[in-house]
Amino acid sequence: MKHCKYCGRELNDSAEFCKYCGKRLKTISEESEQTKKKKRMVPLIIGILCIALIGVGIIVAVRLLGRGPKPQANKEDYIDANKFFEENADVKSVTHINKSKNRLSEKEVSEYLKDRGFTDYPITTEYSENGDFIEKIEISDSSTKKHPVYETYYVSSKTGTWIISVIDGTIIAFPSSYNMEHSEKVAVVISETKEVVSYDIATNTFFTTVPKETVLKVRVVDKADAKTLDSIDLEG
Repeated sequence: MKHCKYCGRELNDSAEFCKYCGKRLKTISEESEQTKKKKRMVPLIIGILCIALIGVGIIVAVRLLGRGPKPQANKEDYIDANKFFEENADVKSVTHINKSKNRLSEKEVSEYLKDRGFTDYPITTEYSENGDFIEKIEISDSSTKKHPVYETYYVSSKTGTWIISVIDGTIIAFPSSYNMEHSEKVAVVISETKEVVSYDIATNTFFTTVPKETVLKVRVVDKADAKTLDSIDLEG
């Protein structure tokens, strides 16, 4: 067993995040060679469905793709998003970022998440208003700029660490502590609808899909807020 260098709690040796305080335990330089190889396998698609299919263990690698300049990947590093989602979900709609009417501004998403009780961690984005990669920034609660994807965290004393994503105005709660501990099972997410929104970085396109149950288990709740995440039975 090892201990979190931030809060001192005892953790499993394989843990990459502290399930109590939400801090990442390993720096980029400390990542294993195996994880580094997996990064090149990650399609340039951000979204819960993609993360669930590839594996919970490399969720960090998916997030790292959003830092710094747009990666200069070879063609074989890109996965055809249309094919990817057709194979793993029922595609409901495909919308280019320029035609989206659902994106929230920094101010709107701040209010949206505050209303749901997610106030302990900063809200960040790694994408410009046009969907280009930028350095990860903390958003302003007064800005009218609109980004395709936002992210924050929530740490529950009962259900562990959650990654809260708002993609094209739709909220998804990913129980990272639970999914890491149950990596042999189909990953679970909490949503206010069966439809899951993902963002294809390569084409700046939003895909609204209903994932196959063999790929992702979507638990629908009336409101994805802190109170619900504290009380939900993820085994149910």
